[in-house]
Amino acid sequence: MSFNEILVAIWVYATRSTNSIIGLIIAILGLFFIISELVTKIRHGTSSENLMLAFISITFGAVLLVFENWLMAIALGLFVLALYQTFQLWNSPVWREFMIISLTTYLVFLVGTVGDFIYELITEEASELFTAWAYNIMIFVFIIMALIFFGKKFVLVSRMMSPQVLYLVLFALIYVALYIVTNLLITAEVIPADTVENLSWFYLAPVLSNSIAERIVFLSLGPYELLIAAAFGMYFISGPLLTKLFGIKPIEDERILSLVEEVRVKMGIKRKLKVGFVEAPILNAMAFGPWFDQRITLICRTLEEFNDDDIRGIVAHELAHNKRLHVVILQVISATEMMIKKALLLPATTLDYSAYRELEVSFGIYFLINYGILAFLYIFVRILEGDADKQTKKAGYGRELAQALYRLEGFYQGVAGDFGVNVQLLTGKEFSEEEKQRFLGEAAIRLYKHVYRPGRWDMIANIFMSHPRSAYRIQAMIDDDLSPIKGALLPYWLILPNFIRGRTIKKFAGKRDDFSDLISSRYKEYFGKAGVKTFLEITRMNELISRIVGREVVAYDQIDDVIVVGTAEGVVISDIICRPLSLSIKDEKGNSQMIQVSDFSIHDAMINEIYVGKMGDTGVLVSYETAKDGNQPEFTFRTLNDEDKTYTKKYTGKPISFLENFVNNEIFFYMDGVDRGAIIKKFKLGKTFSESTFVFDVDHSGVIEEVSLEGKNLLIELPPVLLRFSKDKIAKQTVTMQTLIGKSVILYTKEEIEVGIACQMIGVDEKKVQYKIKDKEFEEERKKIDYIYVFNDIPKIMVKNHVSFVDRLILRLSNRKDMKYIFG
Repeated sequence: MSFNEILVAIWVYATRSTNSIIGLIIAILGLFFIISELVTKIRHGTSSENLMLAFISITFGAVLLVFENWLMAIALGLFVLALYQTFQLWNSPVWREFMIISLTTYLVFLVGTVGDFIYELITEEASELFTAWAYNIMIFVFIIMALIFFGKKFVLVSRMMSPQVLYLVLFALIYVALYIVTNLLITAEVIPADTVENLSWFYLAPVLSNSIAERIVFLSLGPYELLIAAAFGMYFISGPLLTKLFGIKPIEDERILSLVEEVRVKMGIKRKLKVGFVEAPILNAMAFGPWFDQRITLICRTLEEFNDDDIRGIVAHELAHNKRLHVVILQVISATEMMIKKALLLPATTLDYSAYRELEVSFGIYFLINYGILAFLYIFVRILEGDADKQTKKAGYGRELAQALYRLEGFYQGVAGDFGVNVQLLTGKEFSEEEKQRFLGEAAIRLYKHVYRPGRWDMIANIFMSHPRSAYRIQAMIDDDLSPIKGALLPYWLILPNFIRGRTIKKFAGKRDDFSDLISSRYKEYFGKAGVKTFLEITRMNELISRIVGREVVAYDQIDDVIVVGTAEGVVISDIICRPLSLSIKDEKGNSQMIQVSDFSIHDAMINEIYVGKMGDTGVLVSYETAKDGNQPEFTFRTLNDEDKTYTKKYTGKPISFLENFVNNEIFFYMDGVDRGAIIKKFKLGKTFSESTFVFDVDHSGVIEEVSLEGKNLLIELPPVLLRFSKDKIAKQTVTMQTLIGKSVILYTKEEIEVGIACQMIGVDEKKVQYKIKDKEFEEERKKIDYIYVFNDIPKIMVKNHVSFVDRLILRLSNRKDMKYIFG
């Protein structure tokens, strides 16, 4: 064959189907990314963390191209990702074990998909039974390995604190029992031999055709009915069962018992309650047991972690579930899932799919349908949660519940994660009082943003959660119009475009002061009247906004469509933790107005000054005016290379004086794969930012090198900036780290991967780092520090071609909404 014929044959093979074409495109993109990453690595020593994305792309695409199997491609991609992350986190306690568990479970799934492929090669029959079995087995492998590594603590700190673990085990036992019973009955010729395939023992409605009876629960018996019966059966024995499973001990503390009794009487519950306690490194509570055996359990390290109001609010909410028979309704919702699946002739569960059903739908499609049904049913579960909150409010404990929710949110702020396991809790680390204060402060700010600046990804995540976001549950305590049904549907509504969801957000904004006061009053109880001030002493958030003092600004509140123009006089620390910073602005008449920094987009707007935008567009600010349909500002600029040419934008960008002020001053500089220190020696602005010239004195392990570059060769990360530190480059980066002494930072170590340590650097050498949180001093091994987030008004200038292609692409995407980078 000639070379051209070989190419044609390859092309025909690669384009034989839609799946192979998609695989080819993904593989080519992955190959391109890998080549570009390797070229950058060879030339400049840059090690991109996103290189793994390129490897995953090429492996995923190659599998899809050759085997046309989406599940196998996904399984291999997940396995490669887990393998990489295991290597990266090998020196991180707990995370290492957790990634080993994940790696093993993904391997099980991968083996299953490969098994189906081999089976098809041998029998020439398509099958996904191995994949389905592997999926079910990997869940139990995950649980068993987690219990081996972490013991009972895993169950307590994971989001499986609910009886879900027990349900998984019970469902598996049901299928084993069902398989044994049906085979015994077949052997005894009591039921037909095909029963194992369709799992229908007999039909209870002979007047109906089998095609109708097989779609309606309890008109024929099978796994659907058994699972419904098992769920209701568990409800009746859940009291002693969960008490034994979780090791719940009775509470004898008179304070707790008297508070529970107070709430019981006020909630109108006649039966006495059994009050228990589980010692675990979390804050939570749960009510369980049938109506005749109602129990409530507090979950915490010590009972002293809950104050009186916490207990009143949490217990009232949990008892509302019992009073309104929500647990029974939850069983009905679970039964509804079985009804839907039987009506559609879908397998009852993935175990049912694996063991008994013919392949009517692919496993991947069945998996997606499962999640679609789950998302639909979770609407009703969230309604029940909202109804329990409403009953709590009616009983007079709304404020207590709202503040308890805030307290819990602050706790989980320190352990991160919306789904699954809170890995941080498995370390057994106890947070210091300063860390607890920081987490509660950050939680207050985050809750405020969820209500008045809701992110769509947060809302999408909430669709697959059983509880509404805490922010909206708190909002419901102060807003009578936010009913349980509205609260349950909010995640869907708030992912819609702004012109649709804007009215809801604006309506919420009318209660923003009440919302803030509710949370701030609890914060003050914990940390006193100076709590916001001491929070800022920990985080130093105010240092970033203070740079605009003395400059002309245009501040715009998009929710209320309010614009404030004038000179920034000063940053003021408020007494409201949700909105810790205020800015005083003096208008041209000399009148001062205070605005909340969290509520406004603040634009530096000095007329006749030169500004540079996200993509390096440079111009002189000529004027600004409000939009025709509101008060949103629009800024007009004159280009530098043509005085008659103007353009408009909805933001100003960075004043060129921001860079000019760093001449002969220290900046951060990225070159040859290392974040280091440098000084801008000279800066000359050209007709455009790309034509501008820079001269740097760059630190190379204590040796200063002069580097000249044009703006087109640079990429500027605006503060706050993230610096990466590698243990194999300690000598090169020690001087850089020493420049951080006295600055406010967040240290991300191998133990503090997710939440970091907010502190002030006070000392550095090649072996350790010393830092201070308020007045307390600590130290950490230098080799354990991976990243440092710098809260200071210092930019990081990067040599563009020393940044990998994938990294630059990701930076461009992150720059779409807010201006975080300047591209030369």
